[in-house]
Amino acid sequence: SSVSEFYVYFPETRSYTFEVSVDNTGYIVIDGQTIISHTDWWRTSAVTTVVGAGWRKLSFYADNWGGPRAFAGRITSSSTGAEIWNTRNSTYLYTTPMA
Repeated sequence: SSVSEFYVYFPETRSYTFEVSVDNTGYIVIDGQTIISHTDWWRTSAVTTVVGAGWRKLSFYADNWGGPRAFAGRITSSSTGAEIWNTRNSTYLYTTPMA
């Protein structure tokens, strides 16, 4: 099992959609609360939930038992579709909250 932790800034309290794909299984936790679990390595899982405004600690947990290992995720505003975070853009990978 591996864990990666980042801080993500949520501009408003509103619904956000979390999408994740993991080889083999994993889950996302925000501020200690599990947001989404993913158990199907061959497809993407998505969930929509309300998140409060401000910096939030995002933890990714992933397990792999052979073969390539991968974790991909994205967070978008449910109302506007605007992307606020993804695993491909290194400018989003804050390890501490920004002022």
